[in-house]
Amino acid sequence: MKIIAFDPGGTTGLAKVILPEEKLDVGQSHSAEAIWYFLNNEWPDQIVYEKFLYQRRDKVDLTPVEVIGVIKLWAAVNRVPIASYTAAQAKTFWTDQKMKKLGGWFEGMPHGTDALRHLLYHRVFTMKHEHILEGLRD
Repeated sequence: MKIIAFDPGGTTGLAKVILPEEKLDVGQSHSAEAIWYFLNNEWPDQIVYEKFLYQRRDKVDLTPVEVIGVIKLWAAVNRVPIASYTAAQAKTFWTDQKMKKLGGWFEGMPHGTDALRHLLYHRVFTMKHEHILEGLRD
């Protein structure tokens, strides 16, 4: 099973895991079109992404909405299940300290690390892969 998670934005974070091998890969992309091609090459079994929450500001970057649109369209066309979580859900539980302890901190790749937070959140709280939490014990 292959699960891919996204932290959508001008620089979109990517996190991929292949199960049961626990083979992990983290990266970043810079365009919505690249996300489409990435999904076509990877063919995930599940997709996870960070929800876009509109915040009233003078300038709002809607790039995350475009990326989410690409993800949702690709998933619908290919009948791949998707799940989405807020930034607060993923970051509140998967703090920087926990990510570092688990070995999921990627220096210089903040968006990839955030995508991994969403992937881990999905696995622990939706898929009930609670064995991941064992890495946090002292």
